Amino acid sequence: MTTTAFIIEIIRGTPRWVWALLALVLYLGYTSTKDRTIDARRLLIMPLAMVGVSLSSLIAGHISVEAATAWLAALALGAAGGARLGLASGAEPGEQPMTVRLPGEWLSLTLIIVMFASRYVFAVILAIAPNYAADTGFAVVRSLLTGGLGGLFLGRGIAMASLGFRGRGVVTP
Repeated sequence: MTTTAFIIEIIRGTPRWVWALLALVLYLGYTSTKDRTIDARRLLIMPLAMVGVSLSSLIAGHISVEAATAWLAALALGAAGGARLGLASGAEPGEQPMTVRLPGEWLSLTLIIVMFASRYVFAVILAIAPNYAADTGFAVVRSLLTGGLGGLFLGRGIAMASLGFRGRGVVTP
């Protein structure tokens, strides 16, 4: 089988709901390329969802002490980096209480695509070579990648949402 035929078979074997999900996440990521003002609490929905997606990768795989430790470490490091990115994003408190004004940016869309693509690639690998499901090294690599991405989302979201909470008796500067 040629490489092209192999790729076509992988795409054909992908359930339709995966492509619908891709369209949805691409749309959500694209909306972040436009300037907007949103509720600070809403800024936490996507990051929490991405941490959930990341955690589901850990739970669905070979859970080992090494994989769990890798996931937690990557989540923490990703959150620290994400917080720095969030603070440098140009976001600022909105005019209305509990809102944040966000400049359009492409990083959210990029992170969404990377998270989706990594989950897809790991699923394809496991479909082709199910023996990797019990491989600790594979689980650690997957945990590092998905934990780090989940952490980036979480850190950015918290940092930007905190701008809407400041001065509202919720977070002190």
